[in-house]
Amino acid sequence: MRRIVMGLLLAVGCAGGATTAPAVATVSLRIRDDGGKSAGVNQVLVTSPSGVNTSYRSGNDGTLTIQLQEAGTVTVRVVPRAQFVGGTPGLARTVTLNEGSSQLLDITVYRSGEGERVGPFEGPGQ
Repeated sequence: MRRIVMGLLLAVGCAGGATTAPAVATVSLRIRDDGGKSAGVNQVLVTSPSGVNTSYRSGNDGTLTIQLQEAGTVTVRVVPRAQFVGGTPGLARTVTLNEGSSQLLDITVYRSGEGERVGPFEGPGQ
């Protein structure tokens, strides 16, 4: 009797467990600072074609690959970590992915205080 119960539990566990559908499309990110170096770990928000929002984190090397379960228009937004500010041409990208396609997004963020280059100080008396 014990063997039958264990066999049924094993069969149910294998058949009834969470299944992962194969990826339909892939988005890869490469997040760099304005000097071309890895920007490290950053939060990445993704809105799927069906409107589901999911949060991810890039790796220490500033890269992330996201396996999507549906094709269509996807919005990817980087939330820069401390010491970084907005990027060029912005931190959000909207891409349309077909079934079986992949897209690489290069995103540049600026280190705080280094993103805007200004001329010499022109204060009073100068």
